[in-house]
Formats: sequence, C-alpha cells, structure tokens
Amino acid sequence: QPDPRRRGVGGYAALVLATQYLRIIRSCQHQRSLGLLRVRRALKQHIAFYCSTPTYHAVLEHHGWIDVGNELHQMSRDGRWQDMPGLITDEMLNEFCLMTTQETLAVDLKKRFGSLADRITLYTPFVPGEKDAWWGKLAKAFN
Repeated sequence: QPDPRRRGVGGYAALVLATQYLRIIRSCQHQRSLGLLRVRRALKQHIAFYCSTPTYHAVLEHHGWIDVGNELHQMSRDGRWQDMPGLITDEMLNEFCLMTTQETLAVDLKKRFGSLADRITLYTPFVPGEKDAWWGKLAKAFN
C-alpha cells in the first residue's frame, strides 16, 4: 500500500508552514505570546477547513482522527465555521504545521521532511524585491 504521506492532494500536500509569525510578534513577551496565539488560531482554522473536506479524510484516517474529520464535515454543513478550530488539537497542529523562525526554516524543513519530500512549497507570499537576501539564502540551503 502506498505511503499516505506521498499521496499529493490527500497527503502531506496540505502542509501548512507558519513562517510569517515573526512579522506579527514584536519585542515584548506578552505581544509575542499574543501573536503566536493568533497564528495558532488561524492555522487551526485553516486546518479545520481542509479537514472538513472528505477528500482529506484519508490523511485523518491514517493518523486515527477520522472521527474529527467527520465532525468537522458536519460542522461545515451546519455553518459552524467559528467552532471548527476547537476540534484541532495541538497534536494535530504540530503534525500538519512546522512552527519555526525564518532563520531556522531551512534546517527545520530538512530535519522534518528531508527524507520524504522532493519538492517543498512555502505558504508565504513572494514579492519580488522584498526579502531577496532571505529567499536567496533559503534557496542556497537546498542546493
């Protein structure tokens, strides 16, 4: 049987990377905590949306979370979008997201996915001329 992590649409192609939270988080510890909490909430909302779609239920089944997928699907049909992130546990968040900094992104990606992935797409905007040095350093880390 094929490895579910290699399935594309139903597999780890739904990976979400949180690399932009440093833009939200400022210098004081309280603001950093609030920023990270907002990011985690947004990621749980994003994951809940994907997990509510039966197409992604094979991934949930692989992890033993199919009941969560079925419940999320029903919640989406009932229009209970705001309640859905509450079903995404920290364990699920950590499975589907890589929480890292921009400085350690390449190292953390390689550590976690180096033996599984032959292509990685970042879920972060690319604006030509913005952060060119960072993008160049990141690309070089994979070459």
